[in-house]
Amino acid sequence: MTNLINNIPENNDFRKKGLALSEEFALLEGRRPRILVGEVADILAGSMNKICNTLADMGFDVDIAPKFKELKKLATQSIENDTDVILIYSDNCVSYLELLDFQNRVLPNQVDIMMSLFVRDPSCLSTLRKHLNQWVIFEAKDNESTMGYHLLRHLMSNS
Repeated sequence: MTNLINNIPENNDFRKKGLALSEEFALLEGRRPRILVGEVADILAGSMNKICNTLADMGFDVDIAPKFKELKKLATQSIENDTDVILIYSDNCVSYLELLDFQNRVLPNQVDIMMSLFVRDPSCLSTLRKHLNQWVIFEAKDNESTMGYHLLRHLMSNS
């Protein structure tokens, strides 16, 4: 049987490993890992849905932030939702200064939160990686299952 959401067989190694990690997290924390997914600008709805559905299939409780123009609103929502991971999704480059400001708004209130970024535009990746060394950064070549697995692995290594 296949997962119709992203055409990855259910026995996919990353999916299996991700489910095992999310179950381990649930045993340790008493709840499933919670991720808040937000988008910086208008993106293809299908891409966002595919990522969110795959993360949910891997055991995440997925909260989807409404589209925002300012990261301040996303910071407030992450604090209110007691989020473990924030995934910011953007088709275009995002200002690392804006992301650092966002980080400074969130981390004082949620020291254990993991920041992650998915950027489809490869032209800004080296700059983002240079300045956002506390972030987990994904690019267009990363598929949803590997993203979910790596997020869970990082989350568990920090627990």
